[in-house]
Amino acid sequence: VSWPFQEEVDRKVVPEYYEIIKEPMDFGTMLKKFNNNTYKTKEAFHHDAMLVFNNCRKFNKKDTSYYRCAEDTQKEYEKLLKLHFPGEPIPPDTTNVSATAEPPK
Repeated sequence: VSWPFQEEVDRKVVPEYYEIIKEPMDFGTMLKKFNNNTYKTKEAFHHDAMLVFNNCRKFNKKDTSYYRCAEDTQKEYEKLLKLHFPGEPIPPDTTNVSATAEPPK
């Protein structure tokens, strides 16, 4: 389900993405940050994960496979949070990305 988020959006293929999305994020970048011990809190990790999902929903229309992937992957991510941090609330979304806005296309 997470195939669209494995690496950064290619600027040559989708240059308009970077005009709309001001703080891009992908799972490949998150893995590098994790391996480099950049994440000091689970909230910082969660912030980047939410950027992945919210950026996708902001850029893509609701009827696209990309939008559905964001929805499905976020659900799986939240299941994993509950599994690995039982009894703890899911951290708040601190991305300031309006995920409900339709993309200007």
